[in-house]
Amino acid sequence: GKLMGSVPEGTRKVTWVGVHPPSWPAANANGSHTYGTPVALFDGSSLDAWGVQNPAKPIGWSVVDGTMTNAANANNLVSKATFKDFKVHAEYKLEKDSNSGIYLRGRYEMQVLEDFGKPPDVHSHMSIYAWVAPMVNATRPLGEWQTTDVVLVGNKVSIVLNGQKVQDNATIQ
Repeated sequence: GKLMGSVPEGTRKVTWVGVHPPSWPAANANGSHTYGTPVALFDGSSLDAWGVQNPAKPIGWSVVDGTMTNAANANNLVSKATFKDFKVHAEYKLEKDSNSGIYLRGRYEMQVLEDFGKPPDVHSHMSIYAWVAPMVNATRPLGEWQTTDVVLVGNKVSIVLNGQKVQDNATIQ
């Protein structure tokens, strides 16, 4: 194709590696599950349970008044612990025009977006980003705490955002 700007056609090289998604047996995120001992990824005082996605980039995160706080364009945090099937509980506040995500297994993004009052679509808060819209927009108004509970089993995910089910055993492609 033709590139716009000063790069002549056919001279730009892009290198990337694609990895096929794993195959998953039949699963049900809404089924009866036995959970192991909860793992606290944040203790209110340190970021010790976290690494970063890009080691060459500054972390951009700190702990302020017992809350993990990020600067603009902060590095993506990656938990040092890894999990296969799990339930995750997160509490967070969104600033004006917030746009972020919670990645599951480092591969699937649950969109985190300040979109109170907007109709749900595949880019809404707690969508499976660009794949599955939430059933309802359950985002609270700007500045209020949001609570999310995500259950991921195989490639099935159910999500409760602020007490409302927004994904119901949805399939992650």
